[in-house]
Amino acid sequence: MTSARHEGGTTLIEVVIAMTILAVMGVIAVEAFRLGAGAWDKTERRVEGDQRLRVTHDVLAHELAMLEPVTVKIDGRNVTGFRGGAEQMWFYAAPDVAAAVPYAGMMRRVTLLVEPDKGLILREGWPLMDGLAGFEPGMSVRVLDPRVSAMRVRYLAPPATENAVPHWIEEWDPLERFVNSVKVPGTKTTNATLLPSTIELTLTVLEERGPRTQQFLFPVRVGRYLL
Repeated sequence: MTSARHEGGTTLIEVVIAMTILAVMGVIAVEAFRLGAGAWDKTERRVEGDQRLRVTHDVLAHELAMLEPVTVKIDGRNVTGFRGGAEQMWFYAAPDVAAAVPYAGMMRRVTLLVEPDKGLILREGWPLMDGLAGFEPGMSVRVLDPRVSAMRVRYLAPPATENAVPHWIEEWDPLERFVNSVKVPGTKTTNATLLPSTIELTLTVLEERGPRTQQFLFPVRVGRYLL
């Protein structure tokens, strides 16, 4: 009688083994869920980072498309209001119609640079408001991407003569370009000689996996004769 009950029941060892197997399967399931959730979170952050870079690209493309080749006086000379450094860039842009009154109808003085604790920013100034008409950075700050730790800029200089070829330079001085342009015999002084034809931006972006380099190219499309 006892033997029959023993054969039809479950021993303590079998119960322990079954519980152990269930516990191991539970641990595996929880770990798999944790790894999956972590991978999903990393993918989302990467997608979000890529989206932020696309937005940054679109903002920069929009700003440079609004570039205005205004004339400013530097060292007593009237030169095009565009200056390029290896780590900063200054230019004048058309009014931002989305800005608050009275700034919506005013020409803007724009500086693009990277600042510590801010990342990639645009500084804006309005010559009609602050009375500054050179390349001084404005007081208004627009943060484009706080993850950017460094920026390198190069400028594609158009050929100065018919037989020359475009070449990349790291500094664009408006006074120097003005002097060089009028020294070239037979060259008409236009926006083609006083503005770069393309701007190359290389950003260093800090991400979880380490620094990431992103390069952008922006053609400068300004079709006006200057000076």
